[in-house]
Amino acid sequence: MKHSELDQAFIDAFGRYRGPALHRDLALTRFGSRSAWEAVREGEDPQAVWSAVCEEMELDDEWRFPHRRERRSPQPTSAPGGPGGSI
Repeated sequence: MKHSELDQAFIDAFGRYRGPALHRDLALTRFGSRSAWEAVREGEDPQAVWSAVCEEMELDDEWRFPHRRERRSPQPTSAPGGPGGSI
């Protein structure tokens, strides 16, 4: 898990506003009560930090590896050269 994927995991799991707040403020027992942000900043592995968050917040196992889940990309309204498009 990359740092940016950890940031996105918080947003996906907890929402646009609560996610970043938990990232900064949730005290993780496994990391000496440091927040996820502090632990990663001090060199801890983002995946290990996210696993601790999942345990602390009692998230379902499906959230353990959110960066490996399929993401839906936005569909274009029309392609160039197709109906409604031009080249």
